Amino acid sequence: MILNFKQLHLKSGFRKRCMRGIYSANFQSTTYITIEISAFEKVLVAIMQDYARTLAADIFLYDPHIELIRLLRLSGDLTAVRTARERMSSVYPLTEELWLDWLRDEIKIAEAAEEKDHVLQLFEKAFKDYLSPGVWLEYVQFCIGFMAEEGGMQKVRSAFERAIGAIGLHPVKGSIIWEAYREFEHAMLCGMQPAPGAVQTASQKEAETAQIARVESLFKRQLAIPLLHMQQTMSEYKTWLDEAEVNPQLAQTYDKACSKLQTITPFESKLSSSESPHLEEYLTYIDHEVSKNEPQRVLCLYERAIQDNCLNAEVWIKYTKYLDSVLKAKSQAFDTYERAVRNCPWSCALWLGYCRAAERLQLPHDQITDLFTKALGSGFASGAEYLQLWMGNLHYMHRRIDWHSAFPEDGDPTFSLLKYWARVEARFCHNMPKAREIWKKVMQSGVGSQAEFWLEYVELER
Repeated sequence: MILNFKQLHLKSGFRKRCMRGIYSANFQSTTYITIEISAFEKVLVAIMQDYARTLAADIFLYDPHIELIRLLRLSGDLTAVRTARERMSSVYPLTEELWLDWLRDEIKIAEAAEEKDHVLQLFEKAFKDYLSPGVWLEYVQFCIGFMAEEGGMQKVRSAFERAIGAIGLHPVKGSIIWEAYREFEHAMLCGMQPAPGAVQTASQKEAETAQIARVESLFKRQLAIPLLHMQQTMSEYKTWLDEAEVNPQLAQTYDKACSKLQTITPFESKLSSSESPHLEEYLTYIDHEVSKNEPQRVLCLYERAIQDNCLNAEVWIKYTKYLDSVLKAKSQAFDTYERAVRNCPWSCALWLGYCRAAERLQLPHDQITDLFTKALGSGFASGAEYLQLWMGNLHYMHRRIDWHSAFPEDGDPTFSLLKYWARVEARFCHNMPKAREIWKKVMQSGVGSQAEFWLEYVELER
């Protein structure tokens, strides 16, 4: 068996361990190494077992997950690598690269309807982790395979529309999906062209006209969004129009989008020229977009920011605060908090926000209590954060009480507690304004016509 260990993308330490006792070589060179396959397999299995034991002891160790998945993938054991991926996904969100590897491996063997459904479920999980243009492109390409099925065309278009909704505003990568969508619809249009010498029926002509409208609609929608290489898209549109003129209204919309692109280009340039994770550049860019009051663009930018700063709790806090206080998007905020605590489980502020978001959605009490319990096991850095969490739980329990029904006023028909409170304020605190305020509440509670209450009030004023 001929192997190039550098091509296996394994860490140097692993390469040395694989070869320990088998072969002596310079691992910095690119020389191909010949080894006995059975010996290699034994070492490979031993190392995989070592990683498995490590993860059994502590499932939250990130690197062993990565290495075990790589080795299992190398071994060709799809069932084992699937299990390893599912285990990692249960505790960590996966990067775009990890998701693409997983999805492509599953797509290769997906033939039965159940297997294809499994792939679609994986895509849904991937969408919840990060904004990954590559995953969305893979998704629409996979969905094109459903075209021959009943309702397949609608499935494909729905997939493209979802992808457009997710990354269509991305100034740098949004055009990838727009162009794929246009190419698909244009291919459908070409397929409607009659054979040489054939005459179209009325229904065929109607279908072709509708398809032309779809392609043009996509051009118009794309040209209204500030994306890189807009000029090229406009040039393609003019070519597609042939001799026709660009609609003046579209030209105006396009000019507006170009103007917006010029405004954001400096921010995009700073992102591309700065070092990862571009935190300051993202925050400055976000502040700019927030000031323009364009929520969908702000959301897209936050998603880009957390992809590069997924372990920065402050970015998640800013994002969720925007959803809570500005957009007031309860469901979206809850989903984002769920993602946030997967990335930053050590942040008490995010867990508290997660629980409050669940409360705003009026989720069952048991479900909210479970969130508090999970938060307690997330490993906060200080006792103060645990105290903060418990206080948040107490406030939640306090808000659950219906004070009016739990403590009805008819439980004290003579208002003895309020009158006692008023006497304390007057005699011991020397706070007559507060005492009068309390008595005012008493007299407005339906006893204003009873002389005995007025006599007590007068006695207090003496």
